[in-house]
Amino acid sequence: MKIETALLLIPPLEVQQFTAPLRARLAADMFPLFPAHITLMYPFVPYEEHDHAADILRRRCLDISPFEVTLDHYDRFPTVLFLAPRDPAPIQNLYSCISTAFPEHIAYGGKYGDELHPHLTLGEGAPASERVPISLPAVPELTFNVDRLFIYAGIAESDRKGPVPFIPISVIPLRGAHDRPPG
Repeated sequence: MKIETALLLIPPLEVQQFTAPLRARLAADMFPLFPAHITLMYPFVPYEEHDHAADILRRRCLDISPFEVTLDHYDRFPTVLFLAPRDPAPIQNLYSCISTAFPEHIAYGGKYGDELHPHLTLGEGAPASERVPISLPAVPELTFNVDRLFIYAGIAESDRKGPVPFIPISVIPLRGAHDRPPG
């Protein structure tokens, strides 16, 4: 059985509360696997290397200041509905800083190019030409502080039998966040 890892930003409870009903409705098969998140790197390092990767990230993140993210609108990729950040630059800058330490683990294995397009997935499905219109609630300004990264691990999709969740295995604080509670 193959175990995969992912490097994620996990928004706080307020974002989870807003997104949970949408994710349960629009991505029922994926909903139980992860909390709402913004992916930085997936697939990330092999599970056996996660401790070493976490050490590298901890050193790298000593130079990265916490920052705010505001999710304030819906957007789409061809088959993905997501919440988008008002300003993706701080997340892209974080990604640029850490990706130099892990050049073989670019976002989504390079499937969508070398750059990260920060987003919080709500659902995946048919392309626009085949999509059934859905009603979505207005997006409140969901602002939160990013002061740590999370490495999650779980069973690879090819080996998964049912909704076995990924779990957090490492928390990497950004500069100055070592002594503060999350969020």
